Amino acid sequence: MGYFLRGGIDYGWMLDEKDLALGNPLATAYQIESKYAIYPRIVISEAFKDLLEEEGVDFVNLIRRKCEIYYINPFYSVVQSGDKIEYFKEYKKLLEKTIKGNQKKEQVYIKYEWLVREFNWFLGQYTKFAGLIEPDIELESDEIKRIKRLKIKIS
Repeated sequence: MGYFLRGGIDYGWMLDEKDLALGNPLATAYQIESKYAIYPRIVISEAFKDLLEEEGVDFVNLIRRKCEIYYINPFYSVVQSGDKIEYFKEYKKLLEKTIKGNQKKEQVYIKYEWLVREFNWFLGQYTKFAGLIEPDIELESDEIKRIKRLKIKIS
């Protein structure tokens, strides 16, 4: 839908009733979002990271890490997309529009500049390792070239 989200996820015991939600994960997720999700990304707690590891989640592609912060790869949903090139084209269009619209707002611009770098990095990873990320597909050389050309130039 074109929204770039930020947030935090934690795991643990929660009381979740009709009009009441209590538990440490709620407070921790709020702290994570406030303190670490400064870019458009969903940061995960150590407890949630441990749960994902126990479940055998593909950490190489789904979970990214910068310093001590683990977060969900914002572009990993390409694996659920039918037309990979169209998926990346739409993201490129949204990112370029957002970057252009915020060139005079440094605090906002740097957040989307970070996201553009993540996008460019993922395009490179996807074209190199598509068969590992999605074992059921095989990219043709012309598709790889088309995806690589979708990288966004930033100053």
